[in-house]
Amino acid sequence: MGLLNWTGLSPLFIILLVIFFISWFTGFFTIIRKFNSRAKRIFVSILLIFGIIIMLFPLKGINQEGISRLEVFILFAFFWFINPMVCIVGLYETVRSIKYIYNKDNSRPFVASFDPERRNFLKGASICSIGFLNAGVFVRPLIIPDRMLQIRDYSMEIKNNKALDIAFISDLHAGFFLSQKLLQNVSSIIKERRPDYIFIGGDIVDHNTGDLREIDGFVDELTRICPVIAVLGNHDILSGAKAVEGFLKDKGVVVLRDSGFIISENISVYGLKDDMHEQIKADFESVDDKPLLILTHNPAGLYKLQRVLLSKSQLVFAGHTHGGQIRLPVIGAMVNPGGKEFQPGINNIKDMPPILITTGIGYTGIPLRINCEPEVVFVKMR
Repeated sequence: MGLLNWTGLSPLFIILLVIFFISWFTGFFTIIRKFNSRAKRIFVSILLIFGIIIMLFPLKGINQEGISRLEVFILFAFFWFINPMVCIVGLYETVRSIKYIYNKDNSRPFVASFDPERRNFLKGASICSIGFLNAGVFVRPLIIPDRMLQIRDYSMEIKNNKALDIAFISDLHAGFFLSQKLLQNVSSIIKERRPDYIFIGGDIVDHNTGDLREIDGFVDELTRICPVIAVLGNHDILSGAKAVEGFLKDKGVVVLRDSGFIISENISVYGLKDDMHEQIKADFESVDDKPLLILTHNPAGLYKLQRVLLSKSQLVFAGHTHGGQIRLPVIGAMVNPGGKEFQPGINNIKDMPPILITTGIGYTGIPLRINCEPEVVFVKMR
């Protein structure tokens, strides 16, 4: 798991990642040099302890509830507050080193030479900038979610099928950053459209199954509108698959895990297990040989299926990628965990049925979306 297993890394992201690591290590060793030997040992010990808490415990899933709130706090504090400060120190030290080398070989003054007052100003400005940046990143999804939600409509022709309307959402990531206002907006829009079915594409929770209570009323509201069908995602598996599945079933949600469900006289839906942490059956059969829809969390899981089965499928509903969450003009997604070939919207890939990928509702990693807002998808099948 992690960046090394993601095929959807853009070249720009890799370049920025290299710059980040160089700046971070430069800043880290600059800070270390200021300590005496005893302080260095204490500092390194604290880093090792934090590293073990952050990297080992969540990945191992030490308890049924998943990652604790303390671990989440340490994770965000380390990555989004401490790391930028260390990088600023590293960048400053790099400029200072270049200035020293330049002045050593040239008699001219270095263009980036700063007097003490200007240096102090830049340090203060950098710290304030990081503070405002983080404040904006963390507050934005909590105070203006109703302005962010998008509605996407698609129309598909399905063989031998009567009219059928489906609402599709995915990647709620229930937790601290999932806004109740956003959930209310989602349920209101779906209620207004009155679909025949609601599909949920997994990642119901972010890190902790205790956060399921945050979506208790939301799921109740959805099941009052129409039947709800869901699959589990990688975050659900790591947090506690049994707890998430039990919560959904208690609410009347149909949970598919390598199993099928007939949704009308002429069509059925098959839900896949999570590709990242579970073994997917490669040889399922269409229910009663009806035209088939596939509901999956990670679209990369389709590669595990036999081609003959994919040929029977009319449409695939998938999430997981979040559309990258941050999409830059021309470049597109900085990181796409599903793979570069999987983009938001309808994907037509060789030897695959059409794949409808949603950007999802919630956040992962960092609660920030740029040019990739949360969405509710509606599909009219005719």
